[in-house]
Amino acid sequence: MAKDATDNRIFITIFVTSKGITPIQMLEHSVISCLSNMLEVKDLSYSEVTNLLCNKHNMSVSQMKAIYALIGRWIKLIKKVTRELEKGTNWTRVEKLILAQAYKDFDKASMISGGKFRDVGRKISKHILKCGYISHDDLRHIIPSIDSREMFLSLNVFASMPELDSITFHSKPTEIVAQKIF
Repeated sequence: MAKDATDNRIFITIFVTSKGITPIQMLEHSVISCLSNMLEVKDLSYSEVTNLLCNKHNMSVSQMKAIYALIGRWIKLIKKVTRELEKGTNWTRVEKLILAQAYKDFDKASMISGGKFRDVGRKISKHILKCGYISHDDLRHIIPSIDSREMFLSLNVFASMPELDSITFHSKPTEIVAQKIF
């Protein structure tokens, strides 16, 4: 409904999304979305993470580096981790909570041992772990059906970055779990 209203210029809609299938759908399926101004808010830079955690949350550089190694530059996870730490949750527990969610995403996507998409997930993950990304062309060779590719990209394991014509892991914790299970 929001997309239709935007396309018909009834009102301005702001789509809040991270990486994934939504940017592709917005860019590929809507003339107005392609022609209109779109604002992209990127993940935080390393220096912004450093400033946020060290200066605003008074964390040590070693704490900041540990958090960055676990979650990368994604503000949503940075907020989650800082909230947990400020509540007094110990680091080992916080790390387990974050990685458990990423593991659940693999499980929901049927990529855990014996799962329906285990082999496809392994093939894509190995390629991303080796090269840092997989191109959309390479993904088309692995998953020929566009509907299957879109479904696969909607599972919160992999994320599309249309501007770079590439697919990578949805998050740093997802990458860490992929390294462990594949």
